[in-house]
Amino acid sequence: MKNPAKTRILVLDEQPMIRYGISVYLNSQPNMIVCGEADSIPDARSKISEYKPDLLLTALRLGIGDSLEFIKALKVQEPALLTLMYAAFTESIFAEWALRAGANGYLMKTAAKEELLTAIRAVLRGQTYIGRDLGMPPLQESSGTSEQNRVSGDLPVIDNLSACFSVDRFRAGHKEGCPLVEAQGENDRNSLRKD
Repeated sequence: MKNPAKTRILVLDEQPMIRYGISVYLNSQPNMIVCGEADSIPDARSKISEYKPDLLLTALRLGIGDSLEFIKALKVQEPALLTLMYAAFTESIFAEWALRAGANGYLMKTAAKEELLTAIRAVLRGQTYIGRDLGMPPLQESSGTSEQNRVSGDLPVIDNLSACFSVDRFRAGHKEGCPLVEAQGENDRNSLRKD
């Protein structure tokens, strides 16, 4: 019996220790290999072209450049490339931004390493993964049985996000009519507008 090919992963984070830790852990998995590391969006673009990864594991917040716009562009340029984002932000609005931009999943930087594997495997199966620690509002589940639509047995897999929200709409200041944004406190809204 032939061994299946390893999933090729590119890790994008501006912090070398974070990249190193993720790479060491993922390379210890029998079915995964980190084919490259990038510290910036331009570096990631170059390495995506060179290494042809199956999955981009990226921080939401990078020092230079807009990671959400980068993900949007990648979905056009490399439609087969899967993307899993992680961040320290606990507000669910950041997960909404990431998923709207085209990410296949979003989890917290504080997630356990086992959850990282769960998220990667879910994304590789074509599911949308949302981290366990995020207080996401109920969203429409994909068709099929509830067993098929659950990631780790406790979170819905999402096909469609709420039509009330888009990254561009929020950044332009159009937040009325979106319960997610209206529920944020004034301080949170002001801090979310800053890039």
